[in-house]
Amino acid sequence: MGGKNRKATPEQQPHDGDNVQMSLIDHLDELRNRIIYSLVFVLIGSCAGWFLAPAALKLLSYGQKLQALAPLDPFMWQLRMSMIIGVVIAAPMIILQVWLFIRPALKKNERRFAFPTIFSAIILFFLGGALGAATVPLTLKVLSKFMAGYVHSDYSLDRFISFVSSYVLGLGIVFEMPVVLVLLAKIGVISYKQLAAGRKFAFIAIVAVAAIITPTGDPITLAAFSLPLYLLFEITLLVIRFMKTKPRDEEPAA
Repeated sequence: MGGKNRKATPEQQPHDGDNVQMSLIDHLDELRNRIIYSLVFVLIGSCAGWFLAPAALKLLSYGQKLQALAPLDPFMWQLRMSMIIGVVIAAPMIILQVWLFIRPALKKNERRFAFPTIFSAIILFFLGGALGAATVPLTLKVLSKFMAGYVHSDYSLDRFISFVSSYVLGLGIVFEMPVVLVLLAKIGVISYKQLAAGRKFAFIAIVAVAAIITPTGDPITLAAFSLPLYLLFEITLLVIRFMKTKPRDEEPAA
């Protein structure tokens, strides 16, 4: 008799994860786990990156000889470059960990977009990185024209790798913009009308971000980065326009 009215424990209550309330400690614990997993994947990728670093440096420098200013520079920068390559290799798993971290906050129908969201984020990250790697020669060519005839471009190993890595990884991260916008639109945080009305501000923001990422400041390089980013923004608008969205507070609870 008493068994019928006995309240089930949280472990015994059936749920699909939609309405589970997590405490701050639970969130911090989950965040810690996701960070640890991401670091493990980066470490594994860095092991492969150690052997790929010389070929990657040769590819990105286009055969140009770089200066080592200290005896330990070649070893230290091969180590650091292997870590950068490790981040690139581990990027799909890092994106997956980010998704798994925010997943508990999403409703059941919002989780259906897990695969397209993760897949799109991975593809766009590598597209952005590829664009950055492909435009490194153009950027170096433009930079070498400043003070031409008075300054000889003879890059040091540390500054060259720092420049190229921030350049390539920065574009990879910026190319995640469509995924973020589509996800926010899908869960009802933003709408097509809001984004369409803010086209001018979006264009200014994209040019500003491109100017920060591209250190040359010349119109050609700035346009080479701004136009693909703005095109991605317009494509994202089209996707959001024809995508079925519904405010989260209007969705029935599971």
